[in-house]
Amino acid sequence: MVRVVKKLSLLLLVVVGPVVRAAEAGNDGDCKMAEAELMTWLVLASVIPLIINLTTFVLTILTILQLRKMKNITESITSSTHWLSRSAIRVGIGATAKKALLDYARTKEELKMLIPTATGDKKNQ
Repeated sequence: MVRVVKKLSLLLLVVVGPVVRAAEAGNDGDCKMAEAELMTWLVLASVIPLIINLTTFVLTILTILQLRKMKNITESITSSTHWLSRSAIRVGIGATAKKALLDYARTKEELKMLIPTATGDKKNQ
């Protein structure tokens, strides 16, 4: 507890010290010294939040762009799957072909997440 109080008092001294010195300098009529004392804190208090806000804005824009790309990719996968299944039905591909497609999908890393769970595989086999 004593350490925390010492750290807080040190922080308070660092933050409030220039303000007190600037106020004392202002009473003496030396505005240039007061301005110099407060300029560092003014820059820190305005530039750091500005940088954080701009970074957040850029990350938000990048996230929106990635979501739009993902939506287009998902729509194209859905469309391809739909047309592939329609073609398979027209040609008359049966359960054996479906099992072969699932086995092939298990060998591809990017397709493993799209394969139905174990209970779904029993229905498909």
